[in-house]
Amino acid sequence: MPEYVREYLDAYDSASAFAPKFSPTPFDVSDYLTALSWARHLDKSDWKILWWRSCELSFGQIAKYIGRSDETVRRRYRDILTDVWCSANNVSARSAA
Repeated sequence: MPEYVREYLDAYDSASAFAPKFSPTPFDVSDYLTALSWARHLDKSDWKILWWRSCELSFGQIAKYIGRSDETVRRRYRDILTDVWCSANNVSARSAA
């Protein structure tokens, strides 16, 4: 009988391998909440663009979702990041530009 190609899960004993579970410290949680407070003033569409980019979606993929060009999404993302940066550093958007 010839040998056959085994499935990955059977060949490498995936049941015994596991990834360690992330357990955030109180500092991690407060740091996360601080970062979220910088973006809480964003409207829903801006928040979605920020979220999609954090999930590594390309500007082209986001553009398809919202029906715009990838260059438009790229400019909006830059403006969103500038806005969040200004919020984090207590700088007005006019003085940052």
